[in-house]
Amino acid sequence: MSKEIRITTQNLWGATAPTTPDCYLSPDDPIHAYKMAAIAGISPDSAMARHKLQVDERAWHERQNSPEMQYAIDHNIKPGSVAWNALFGK
Repeated sequence: MSKEIRITTQNLWGATAPTTPDCYLSPDDPIHAYKMAAIAGISPDSAMARHKLQVDERAWHERQNSPEMQYAIDHNIKPGSVAWNALFGK
């Protein structure tokens, strides 16, 4: 029988533990999908597909609101053109 051991900053620092978090996980980190799968009782593959879709949607919205996209709209630059590819680095 194994024993689970939880190590926190309190174990390492004692009473002088820093108040800042040890680390930060981006909202795009796939670990969030696996956590939701466990909580919601769905398959990890389904949760990962849903997470990827959410990440892609956020990226699309960020791109739509970017200064580059606003410039393309203002100057009537069409997707696939040389100017479009130069603007978006392709």
